[in-house]
Amino acid sequence: MKVNNENGYVLVLGIVILAALLILVGIMTNLISSQLSFYRNNRDSSRAFYTAESGVAFGTEIFSFLNYKDSDEKITNNSISEDDLNKFNQKFSNSELLSLNWLVNTNTIIFNSTAKSNDIEKGVSVEYPILLDAFTNAITANKITYGNNITVDGNIAAPVIEATKNKEITYLSGEPIYKSYANISSYFEADFNIALAEKDNSMDTGSFEGLDYYSNTPSFPDIDTLSVVDEDDYSYLLDNNGTPKETHIYGDVELNHNFDGNGLLVIYGNLKIGNNVQINVGTDDFYSIIVKGNIFFGNSNSVKGFIYSEGDIYMENNGNLPYTEGIIYAEGTFDVGNPNAVEDGDFIYNRTAYDRLNEKISLEEGSGEYTVSNIISWNEL
Repeated sequence: MKVNNENGYVLVLGIVILAALLILVGIMTNLISSQLSFYRNNRDSSRAFYTAESGVAFGTEIFSFLNYKDSDEKITNNSISEDDLNKFNQKFSNSELLSLNWLVNTNTIIFNSTAKSNDIEKGVSVEYPILLDAFTNAITANKITYGNNITVDGNIAAPVIEATKNKEITYLSGEPIYKSYANISSYFEADFNIALAEKDNSMDTGSFEGLDYYSNTPSFPDIDTLSVVDEDDYSYLLDNNGTPKETHIYGDVELNHNFDGNGLLVIYGNLKIGNNVQINVGTDDFYSIIVKGNIFFGNSNSVKGFIYSEGDIYMENNGNLPYTEGIIYAEGTFDVGNPNAVEDGDFIYNRTAYDRLNEKISLEEGSGEYTVSNIISWNEL
């Protein structure tokens, strides 16, 4: 009887199985290696990306800081210093910021930031509307007659009140005056054709008898109806506690007397300030005046505060006091009676005037400076 020897078959089968296992192990190793490589690339890509984004955020802070400095480098310095770059990178252990620079245009700023993690580089370019902080001149306007002291090319954006429906405004007295369409914004985009949303019994209309506050087309009474010209103490600008309050006037206004305060006066008409009028001169307060129409200043006036006109601003000669201390802005033409006589110190820039305006309005979502909602464009480099 013949006995078959199957040892050879078993050996061959074992070799085949071993080869299959080796192939399978190789496939799994490659797959795992590929997955690990994908994970590492994704991890490094994310690290580089978020470092670049952090660089942009860091850049906005640097830019704002440069504009607060008393230096001529407020606008011209357009990239992160090597020292700041090294300090920034000390915060990261697995990535680094390679470069950060910004390009300042007339009313926008573009930040370009690149970062690296291992061999992966990422970059982002983010454009923001520029803030008032970027401009150190006291006067900003589309067209300026101002001698040889200040030159402004093109249009410049700056802070003011923007129309936003159903925002309740709280002022220094802590009491809501009324609900309107007003809210603070970072740019001059004001639309003064605002109809009040609803009647609010908390609104005191006693000082403005005869006005139709709740009409879609408010009436424009004359100055006498507003009882403005002959009031020496301007008590209508104060609430029951003597605190300066926010006042809306639908019509033209003429101010002929001195007063101090830190409230907000909104005029849906023109404003004329007579001769020798001083507002907050010698005080620590900053008054805010926002006018839909034009503003005319007589001779020898001085105002400390935030002044905005949707139209033109014209100023006669100022005498021995500064024209303004704070911020003054005209959407139209800014004209000084004798521009060649204007000297340094006649217009004093003080950002506190804008900060005080911000304080008059309760903000639900912060100041709006450099927030995501304010980004004009975002691109990956």
